[in-house]
This record gives sequence, C-alpha cells and structure tokens, in this order.
Amino acid sequence: MTLMQIAYKNIKRSQRTYLAYLLSSTVTILLFYLFSAAAMHPNLTVIENGSTLSIALGAGNFIIYGFSFLFIGYSSWAFLMSRGKQLGTYIILGMSPKQMKKMLFWENVLIGLVAIALGLIGGILFSGLFFKLVSNLFGMGDFQLYVPIVPVLLTTVLFFGLFLIIGWLTPRFVSHQKILYFLKSDRSYAQRIQLSLLKIILSGLVLGGLISLLTPSIGSRFGEMWTPLLGACGVGFIFLLTPQLGAIYVNVKKSSKDYLKGINLFATSEVSTSLKENTTMLSLNTLLLTVAFLTICALGSMERNVLKSVTSIMPFPYIYIERPENTHALTDIKRLDDQLLSMEGVEKISYEILRKEYGYGFLKASDFNQILIAKGTPPMELASQRVLILPGDKNMKLKNLSLLPEAKEQLNEFLTGDLEVQKVEQMVSQTGAYRYIYVIDDPLWQQLKDQAADNLSIESYTAYQDKQWLNHLKVADELEKELAQDEIDWDYSYSFSTLGRYYESELLTKKLCLFVGVSISIIFLVASVSLIYFRLYTSLDREQQKYHALYKLGFSRQEMYQTIGRKVRWLLWAPFSIALSMMWLGVFYIESQTAISILTLSLKYSTLFLVLYFLFYGIVVRVYRHKFIEE
Repeated sequence: MTLMQIAYKNIKRSQRTYLAYLLSSTVTILLFYLFSAAAMHPNLTVIENGSTLSIALGAGNFIIYGFSFLFIGYSSWAFLMSRGKQLGTYIILGMSPKQMKKMLFWENVLIGLVAIALGLIGGILFSGLFFKLVSNLFGMGDFQLYVPIVPVLLTTVLFFGLFLIIGWLTPRFVSHQKILYFLKSDRSYAQRIQLSLLKIILSGLVLGGLISLLTPSIGSRFGEMWTPLLGACGVGFIFLLTPQLGAIYVNVKKSSKDYLKGINLFATSEVSTSLKENTTMLSLNTLLLTVAFLTICALGSMERNVLKSVTSIMPFPYIYIERPENTHALTDIKRLDDQLLSMEGVEKISYEILRKEYGYGFLKASDFNQILIAKGTPPMELASQRVLILPGDKNMKLKNLSLLPEAKEQLNEFLTGDLEVQKVEQMVSQTGAYRYIYVIDDPLWQQLKDQAADNLSIESYTAYQDKQWLNHLKVADELEKELAQDEIDWDYSYSFSTLGRYYESELLTKKLCLFVGVSISIIFLVASVSLIYFRLYTSLDREQQKYHALYKLGFSRQEMYQTIGRKVRWLLWAPFSIALSMMWLGVFYIESQTAISILTLSLKYSTLFLVLYFLFYGIVVRVYRHKFIEE
C-alpha cells in the first residue's frame, strides 16, 4: 500500500472529522472565485465606475486569499495535533518521519483538490445569482454570464499552490516529535492552562489601555500608530482573558453552596477541562467573531453616514468657480441658469473670495450673510474690528481655527484698533480649497481688493441651493459631463462641482466596502463555526467512551444531557459574549465620533447575531447529544 493510498483511506474513514476542514476551505474558494469572476467581468471595461468596482473586488480577493492561508494553515496544524495517538501508532508500526511527511502532504493535497473542485462547481452554479446581486447593488446594468476561463485558472493555481505549501509546511511541526509526545498529546494539552491572577490583572490593564486609546484626547497623540496599537490591545485582551475563563468558572462554582449537589461537581469539572483543552480555539474563535461583528457594524455605519459626509464637502449642491483668466464664464453660467433655475425651489447665490494662493481667503460680510440665509441660518452682524474665522476643511475642528500672522498683518494695514476674533463652523467653499477663510466687513474687504491686488486673486463663486438635489442626480451628472475638464489640457481658469457626483462616488465606495467587508465577515463566521465543529468532532471518540462508561455507572440520560449542554454552552457562548462586548465597545466609539446615531442599527445587528447563534447552538447541542446517547 502506497502512502497516497494510506492518506486516501485516512480521509475516507474519518469523513466527519475532515468535513469542517473541507467545507470551510470550499466556502473560501467559492467566494474567491466569485470575486475573481466579477472583477474580471467584461462589462466592467465598458460601464462607468467599472474600474473602481474591479479594483475593490480585487482587493477583497487579496484579503480573502491572505486569510485563507492563515486559516487553512491553522486548521491543518490543529488537525494534526488532534491526531496524536494515530500518528504515534504509525511510528510504532515503523513509519519514518519522511514517510509521515509524505502521507500528511498527500492528505492535504487530496483535500485541497476536492475543495477546489467543489468551490469552483459551487462558484459557477451561483455566479449568475452573485452577478445579479452585484448588478443590483451597484447599479451597473446587467452582468451577463460569460465563460470564466481566467478566474477558474487563477483560483485553481493559487489555491492548489496554497495547499501544496500548507501540505509541505505543517507536517514539519510534528514529524520530528518522539512517540511519547504523540501518545500523551491529549493529557498534556489539558494541563497547560491554570488560573493566573497576574494574567487577569494584565488583561484588565490592556482593556484599560484599549478604552484609553478610544478616547480622542489620548488616541490623537499616537497619530499613525493608533490603529496598530488599538489592534494589538484588542488581540492581547482576547488572548489574555479567554484562557482564564475556565479557571475563573471553576473557582466560582467551587465556592457555591450547590457545588456538591446533583451533577454540579462532574459538570463543572467537564466544563473546566473542556475550556482548558480548547483554550487556543476559544481565543481564536473570539477573535474571529469580534472581527466579523465589528466589520459589519462599522461598515454598516459608514453607509448610513454617506449623506452627512457628502454635504460637508461643499456648502451648496452646485458650485461654479470663475478665476480672472476665464473667458467662457458667462456662457457656462447662462447654461447653468437655464437648467437649474427652471427647477422648482432652486436659488442662485453669488459671492467673491480674495484668495491668498495655497493659504487663506477673505470673504465680505454681506456675501457671508447671503450664504447663511440660503442655508437657513440667521445672518450675523459684523463690526469693522471683528473677524470671523471659517474652516477651509470639513475635518478641521473649531478649536484649531486661527488667524494666521500674515493675514493679521494684511488686515492691520487698514485698521487701527485690536482685532476681535470669532470662530464659526460654516463651510463656504469646497473642502481643502483653503486653510482658513476670514469674514470681514464690506469696506475693509473692498480696501483689500483695491490695494492688495498683487498679493490676492479673486475667485468668483456662483452657487445654486437645491434642497431636492438628491432627486436631481441625473441633472448633476449631465452638467458635470457638459462642463467637464479636459484631463490632458486642464483649464485652471474655472471649476465646476456638484454634490451629486460626490454622493454617487461616496455611496459607491461605501457600498463596495460594505459588500467586501460582509463577504469577508461571512468567511470569518464560517471559520468560527468550523473551528467549533472541528474541535468537537476530533475529540468525539474519546468523549463517547467516557460518557458510555459513566452511563454504565448509573448516570441517567437526563443528567448526561445537562452535562453535555452545559459544556457546549460554554464553548459557544464564552467567545460570543466577549466578541459581542468588544463589538459594542467599538459601537460606542463610532457613536461618539459621528453625527448620525448607529445604536439602532447595532441593536438590529446584535439581535440578528443572537438569533443566528441560538439556532447554531441548538443544532450543535442536538447533534452532539445524539452522537453521545444514541450511538
């Protein structure tokens, strides 16, 4: 019998054990294929925004493939560790380390080939539905079915290479071990984790650091290091706290008055042992669920904030900016007047800004009040010595607004008294066009215009207020195309922008992020379920022997049910509870940073997660009990 035949028979005889590994790999390959087929669809080369969608799907593929390597590699390693006695038996029978490596290599290759075949078949069968989903979600028109030769080849080559690498790499972690290591693998594994007060205190300190980083006043100090520090604290907290749950649970139960009553003594011991044996799986499962929950909530909130984000980019839905060298402004503005003023409720606003190149600008008070009235805000009175400071960027905080020394010097040339400064949160230009805009009274503004012409240039704004601009996206698109800039010979004498273009672009980006994020979260959830299934079934034979012996000693079926239920409940709900708590920590942070509340949305997501997990828990308990009691 060849080593390949032994590998095949190992898989055939332990089908249910290999099933989780196979199914999780198949789902990952299926999603990778669907993303590849959509990203390479011929329609994306001829439709608007097609390249953006293609790039986003390609980026999603890259993330999926990277996660697949880690997940499949870990699953393969964990599966090998659970087969200690089997591998030890092979060594006793005379199998050399080299032969063991080859046998394990062929097992990975055979599983990989089956997973690739099933993933591609499933992907091809579901590609029509997936294309329809992409088409409807992003408004890309019909995605016709096509012969996906390149996606099939790409998926096959990449994942076959991945399984070859995993098959070559993972056996090297165990092939050098001695026989005693394999034969004692079950018992030694359960004795590694003990209650550590130091680790519990340390996990509390890490949680405190995590909460501190979410505080804007502290988190802002770390700059670009904020994200990796936040991730490190989150992962550190999960991996420090989760392994201690078993020991904490046992100590609490032992101090209970009911500890020696009924099945409590045995059930507590079972839960403790199970948590200790599965500490790595529990920590990893908690991390997977946390990432999945946070991703869905965070990206869901991003889509809800699109309108708020876009309306802060520019003060009006349509803005035409004319500079001195412009020769076609009258024609352009007449075209805009004819189109926009014919629509009900549209109001025209004209104003000028004296611009200091790449810095700041001056706006006269009468124009500023005209803008405020158009925005539905009461006008402001402005004395000659008073200056209003407006932000030039939507992300600029009010406390950071200041009067630049150069601007102050220019104003002091025409003033005798001290300047009175007031900060106002109102955009009057496109975000990023200026650092600051200073509102001054009309006579002072006219003096600057007349006597500082060498230092300042005039930008004339023609804006249109339209409260129903979301219903006029087609109009905005037509005007954008008609007044579009030549990409090669750019005309700096004018610019025309609409909120409609920003809105559609931002909405597409957020939908892409949500779509890719949810798809990756599905993989994380599948991985989480697979880890639980995998761990329960790899220890099934040993657990069956133990429970059958207890049954013979007088344990009733109902007591067996209660013990198994309590054990499975902890394995499933301990990671879920920590993950849900971490998700809500993230939700409260997002809530504090955005103007639109996501609490209702997060409650809906939490309810959905709870319902799905209850269903999963019910299925697992029912099947697991059946395996123990009925077989």
